[in-house]
Amino acid sequence: MGERARVVNSTVCGPAVLGEGCYVVNSWIGPFTALGNHVVVEECEVERSVVMSHCRLRGVGRLEGSLLGEGNRVARRAGRPAAYRLVLGQGNEVELP
Repeated sequence: MGERARVVNSTVCGPAVLGEGCYVVNSWIGPFTALGNHVVVEECEVERSVVMSHCRLRGVGRLEGSLLGEGNRVARRAGRPAAYRLVLGQGNEVELP
């Protein structure tokens, strides 16, 4: 765990790396997961994934086998209509349930 990293009401199952200034709350961080510096994870499950610095994950359920580049924000929006909103650059791969 990096300096100033905080884990609140959450479980971290190693091996896992949490970078400097990470904030994990009401979440589960599974094995083989690396969170970069200043990543915020709220109400999520993350396993076998790499989340680069300055990302925010909020209420997205479970992420597994994922790679998120620096500065991405992923959140579940409440209300209807329920839909996915994607903004992707060239050459991405997305799998939706």
